[in-house]
Amino acid sequence: MNEFNILFLGCFYPHYCLEDILTNTKGKCQFAADKLQWALIDGFIQNEVNLELLSFPVISTYPVGYKKIYFRGGNFVYKDIKGYCASFLNLPFIKFFCDDLSAKIKKWYFSTSGKKCLFVYSLQVNLMRVALKMKKKFPDLHLCIIIPDLPEYMGCSKFYKFIGARKVEIDFIYNNINKFDSFVLLSKHMVDKLNIQHSRYTVVEGIFSGEIKLPINKLEQKEKVILYTGNINRKYGIKELVDAFMQIPGLEYRLWIRGDGELMKYVIEKSRVDMRIKYLAKVTQDELVLLQQKATLLINPISNKEEITKYFFPSKTMDYLASGTPTLMYRLECLPQEYTDYLYFIPNGGIDAIKEAIIKVCEKSPIELEILAKSAADFIIKYKNPRLQVLKILNVINSN
Repeated sequence: MNEFNILFLGCFYPHYCLEDILTNTKGKCQFAADKLQWALIDGFIQNEVNLELLSFPVISTYPVGYKKIYFRGGNFVYKDIKGYCASFLNLPFIKFFCDDLSAKIKKWYFSTSGKKCLFVYSLQVNLMRVALKMKKKFPDLHLCIIIPDLPEYMGCSKFYKFIGARKVEIDFIYNNINKFDSFVLLSKHMVDKLNIQHSRYTVVEGIFSGEIKLPINKLEQKEKVILYTGNINRKYGIKELVDAFMQIPGLEYRLWIRGDGELMKYVIEKSRVDMRIKYLAKVTQDELVLLQQKATLLINPISNKEEITKYFFPSKTMDYLASGTPTLMYRLECLPQEYTDYLYFIPNGGIDAIKEAIIKVCEKSPIELEILAKSAADFIIKYKNPRLQVLKILNVINSN
């Protein structure tokens, strides 16, 4: 049973201002982080937590990344839960000195009776600072933080790196992280890196909160469609995937790739050489799910040679498995043991390994593929839903 009142402090996009954020953002929005935060919020609600929401939306600064110099927040309501979105002057550095957050946390603290927990999403330094400031003022306030990425792997502008601001932030994070009371990690390997006591954390590698679509009958499908969706930068193994696919004989094979990144031009160029390769334009989330269901095989070619794979769980893994289509990937160090019965694995690194693994899976009988894919979808839906994943978080909060 949960004993705490919880204030969720994050960087999610409140629904009422999402359209305005999309209109004024010049680059990319942080949709993966936003999706995880809303899944967490839904999980707290499903566990009947006395909850309030507070957001400092993660948007690029004016004028390079955002069209407006001032971001106007305000009150909102989500599923009968009260929330507030901070207002701030959207300029480099200045935006993070926002007293809006402190005032709202104080108001929540004094208006709430019983045990109180400030739940902080990610290692955003401005959110950590305000949380620690409140802890100093209110020692009985429990601080719980979820860590999706280690600080050295978090995105940062070249300008911030050039002036040394990023190093200052990383030092701050490592020097202050153990001032929090409990932790939610996406990988067990983060524990030693962050020097966290074992009794103070739980691992929640992700949450599946999507709608369940009826599966598509693929038993009579003649084409063998391999689909990748996500970032198409070099470090994610996209070049190796394309090069491996081009060595596969057979006109029935197709490689569909949907995503943005530095190798987009490479993929398009290769699609002109090999007509079986197709680069897909932007699609809606519903269209993306439909593509995943139509495919014969979903693939994630990132390998263990990238150290980052030890410390993060690819969010697409859950989406892939929940789609009801078989998934092929490397046996990443971050992957919990319980997933291994529901995946096909690339045995080792290299183009030949990817090629042989694709052929081996695609030559299996459609019925065998369907059975594994259905069991994988059932596993994700049953055990990785918002209610059960957030219950782990509540247990670690209540035990500390």
